[in-house]
Amino acid sequence: MKKLFLLGAMVCALVMMTACKNKNESVYQGIWGFYNKAEITLYEDSLASIAIWSADFDGHFRDKMSGVFNIADDSVLIFHWTEIGKRNKVYNNPPYIDTLFVRNDTLFNHSEKGYFILTPQ
Repeated sequence: MKKLFLLGAMVCALVMMTACKNKNESVYQGIWGFYNKAEITLYEDSLASIAIWSADFDGHFRDKMSGVFNIADDSVLIFHWTEIGKRNKVYNNPPYIDTLFVRNDTLFNHSEKGYFILTPQ
């Protein structure tokens, strides 16, 4: 009986953690750089994660990073990417800093890295 109660408590805790983990997040997807695509997830607690992948057949990669973001001037998001995926091929020397501008519900920028245009999903 004790084992059954313990198992039930563990399942309940797991369900609660999973339900709370993805609460209050915003997801944006679109163009990142010249030939890449990306998906950024913004969490309520100023944490962010990004997956960047090649849209070109040559040099195919899929890298992941996470970090924090700050809101500056009500229309600028500044990302500080500090953690990288173990299998990253392109983005493998953190930290990285990206600045995206907010217009309506779109994030965008144009820099030496190319265009960034991300729309909500």
